[in-house]
Parts: sequence; structure tokens; C-alpha cells
Amino acid sequence: MKGIHNMKYYLSEKEFFLILSAMGMTRWFGIQLTEKFNVSSEEESHRTLAGLCEKQIIGFSDTEQIFLKEPFDLMFAVLNLAEQCILSKRAEGTEDVICHYIVQDAVVSVYGEPRQKNTLCISCMDMTSWTEYLWEDGYFPETVLGEKDEPEIVQEISDLQYCSIENFNSANVDSVFELMQMTTGKMKKKLICCDRGECSYLYFYENGIFERFPCIRKNSEKLLKKLIDI
Repeated sequence: MKGIHNMKYYLSEKEFFLILSAMGMTRWFGIQLTEKFNVSSEEESHRTLAGLCEKQIIGFSDTEQIFLKEPFDLMFAVLNLAEQCILSKRAEGTEDVICHYIVQDAVVSVYGEPRQKNTLCISCMDMTSWTEYLWEDGYFPETVLGEKDEPEIVQEISDLQYCSIENFNSANVDSVFELMQMTTGKMKKKLICCDRGECSYLYFYENGIFERFPCIRKNSEKLLKKLIDI
């Protein structure tokens, strides 16, 4: 997709849901929010539209039609078209859970801003910038390679078997990624970055099987793409 921007923008939950509703969306899969799709009154809807206009998020055409300005048109198009969502959480993060929606090469990330009540942070990057950002933000502490650089099938990992976004149950886990099917809300695959003492590993889970990879940049990029079938 053209016009991908690597910047963060802030919207109230009311503004976010009003845009989604205007695009014809009737349900939302992602982080738990306090607002609902329906705006309570016409007066409140007008106030929300005025706020969106003041923030330069929406504009009006010559025929008085409302439209989304760049880059919000791209970001909300991705939210509307995405069929899968990656949920991520890291041990050291200030935010709780981040939802990543991916269409073609565009990744739109949404999370609740911890310092501002009922406020969402939304950003859009291309796939390469996204994987680089995850490294820079501490999701993957790079390990020093030992003799073995190949993936291994791991039969029993009792401490990681039930590790999830909702159940961050291991002190050794640095980050968790889960691929969710938005229509069913079911987890399809997950990727866990785990500190094992002398080095860190990436554990890729699919169809009941864990594979273990050394935590290096090329492996994280490969596994993130495998997570979303790219």
C-alpha cells in the first residue's frame, strides 16, 4: 500500500469508533475498550465530528461529503480490511497489549495510551519498519550465537505451554505475539521470546508443536512473517 507513515497519532475512543461506524463496521476485535460503536446522541456525534475536524483528521469535499485525510484513510482502510490480528505484549512495556493489523505491506498498530484515559494511540508502518521497531523497542533481546544456529523441535516446554497474552506466567518471558482470527477470536499461532540464561530463544508455536530458534534479527523477521503467512 502506498503512503505508509511511521508516526503515532492519538484519538479518543469516541472518535475512533465514530470513524469505524461511518465505514460500516459493526464489530471490533482488539483491545478491550470502554466505548461502544453507537454514539449516545446526535449532539455528542456532532461534538466528536468537530473534534476530528479540528485535529485535521477529516475534511469536507465540495459537495459537503466527509472524508478521511491522509494518513488516516490508509490506516482505517487497513482496520476495515484486516482479517487477522497480532496481539503483542512485552515484559518491560508501559502499554498493556498492542493490536497489529496487517494488510499487504501495511501494519497498523493500536493500543490504549496508559497516560491518557479513553485515548488510543494508532500508527502505521511498512513491514520492514515494523520489525525494526520491535527490535529497537526491546521485544527481542539479541543472543550471542553458540554452535547451533538451526531451529529445533522442542517436545516439552512446561513453562511456556500455557504462556499467553492473558497469562504471562513466566519470569523468563520477554515478549509474546499471538495471531488471532478476528471472526472467531481464536488463537492460531504464537511466538514467544524467552530468556534461557546464557542466551535468548524464539519459540514458534503452531498445531501443537514448538520450534526453537536462536533470538537473532533474521530469525525474528522470518518468524513474524511466518506468523502471518507472508
